[in-house]
Formats: sequence, structure tokens, C-alpha cells
Amino acid sequence: MSWHLAMFSCLWGALLVVAFALIWLRIRTPDWPLHDGARAAVVALGLAGVAAVFSPDPHILHAWLGAEAGRRLVGLAGTGASAFGLGLAIGLPLGLFSAAFTLRSSPRRDGSLALVATGMVVMLLLPGIALQCVGLPFTSFLGWLLGTLFGSGSGIAVALIPWRAARPSGQGPVRNRTT
Repeated sequence: MSWHLAMFSCLWGALLVVAFALIWLRIRTPDWPLHDGARAAVVALGLAGVAAVFSPDPHILHAWLGAEAGRRLVGLAGTGASAFGLGLAIGLPLGLFSAAFTLRSSPRRDGSLALVATGMVVMLLLPGIALQCVGLPFTSFLGWLLGTLFGSGSGIAVALIPWRAARPSGQGPVRNRTT
């Protein structure tokens, strides 16, 4: 068994334990909506798993690099840029649908909700991205990770637009601070 598989599996397991603890224990802080971000991240990971089942090639990056769009990006700017395009293409729908499914019920509608959800989505997808990039240049990993960050962040932000606009004017985020 490859040490890569063991290491990334352990990392994934630890991240999932933390995510489910945040969800089931309903951990909330005044400044960071951890519970809501973890819910969006787990849904995004589930959607990514379902998409991977239907992928013709279990190595998504290799399939992308063999596809027309991936080959064109490699020819124009290299493997890292092509991996960035893959991250955008995957991250955007994952962020959009995970936010649409989970974040509507959040009492928070400010920027911290989008930031926390994006960070948690990327953290839960990181071990899979790293595992797919074993044996490839580091730029492939970095490009895919950054593409996923920008793609999922954009998808989450777009999904939050209708609910953010629905907030009554003058009502900011709920804060439990006493001074």
C-alpha cells in the first residue's frame, strides 16, 4: 500500500470527524459560522463523490488532461493552469449546489458565511486533490487547489445572493457580544 494513500486517508478521516462534530454538536461562534460551513463542505464532498462515481476515469485530473479543453490549456499555459481550469470547473458547481442546499437556513448572511463555507469545502476536498496529484508536478496540485478555491468561493457567493438580498435592510449579523 502506498504511503500517500494511507496519509491522505488519515487526513480525510480527521477532517470528516471535525466536520461532523461541528454539524452534530451545532458548534457556533459569534464571529464564524462553523456549523453552517461544515454542512456545506460535507454536502460538497458528497456531491464530488457522486460525480466521481459517474466519471469514466477514476483519475479525474488524467481524464481532464486528456480532454480537449485540458489539452488546450496545457498547450497555452502548462499543466498547472490546466489543473486550475479543472478546479474552477469542479469547484463552481460544488460550491453553488452545496450552498443552495445548506446555507439557506443559516441566520448569517454576511461575508463570513461565504468565507467559512469556502474554506471548509476546500479543506474537505484537499486530500482528494492531493491524492490525485501524486506523481505530478507540484504546480498541478497548486493549480487544482487554487481553482477549487476560486470556483467554490464563486459558487457559494452566487448561491448566497438571493438570500443576502432577502435580509431586511439595516439588519446586520447576529452578535452575542456584551460590553
